[in-house]
Amino acid sequence: MQRATAYFLGCAGIMLLSGCGGTRARLEPPEKPPAWVDKLPQHTGKLCALGYSGPTFYQTDCLKNAADNARGHLSQAISVKIRTITIDISDGTRGSYDMDVMVEGSESASDTVLNGSEVESQWLDRFGQRGPDNGCYSLVCIDPSKPIQSLVDKLEEKKIPPKTVEKVRQNAEAAFEELEKEEAKVRSAPPPKPAPPPEKPAPSAEPAPSPAPSAPSPDSPENPPSNT
Repeated sequence: MQRATAYFLGCAGIMLLSGCGGTRARLEPPEKPPAWVDKLPQHTGKLCALGYSGPTFYQTDCLKNAADNARGHLSQAISVKIRTITIDISDGTRGSYDMDVMVEGSESASDTVLNGSEVESQWLDRFGQRGPDNGCYSLVCIDPSKPIQSLVDKLEEKKIPPKTVEKVRQNAEAAFEELEKEEAKVRSAPPPKPAPPPEKPAPSAEPAPSPAPSAPSPDSPENPPSNT
């Protein structure tokens, strides 16, 4: 009976050791971040933006938040461009409703970005190469003709004269071409250099050792001469 028990414990020990060895985590080398994380890719005829989200409990939420963040950046850039477009209402005279058209056109373009943009790529930074571990990055792009058409549709709903609508379309196309050129400059710019490591403080100088006391001379008061 004792021999059987010892045999069972020995087998259990072997199984336990083999199980621990089988579940040992492997250290995998971190994958290289995609190029679009550091520099927007060349998308002819598209406007793109990069979005980021910090780590979340569920990975799907992290990716969704990164895409929403990219859409927010893209929507803001497009809305700013639309606000800078010169909208000449009423064929040369600025009507009292031009500001409403501008605001509604900007909102319509923003809605178009939120609903019409597409996620081109996503990346999960598992090893924290660009930020905290398990952060998410998303690349979102849109055809600029979509927000332009949305703006034109909004003008037509306002019964704006066709001549003015066409002028707005031309101004919008020129504005988005300018935005694409600005993106191209960002793409061609070299990536920023990493910050230099902080300089180590110079070691503090140690105080010089105090000189050793000199031995008293034979004629000093401490050692009076003998009268012998």
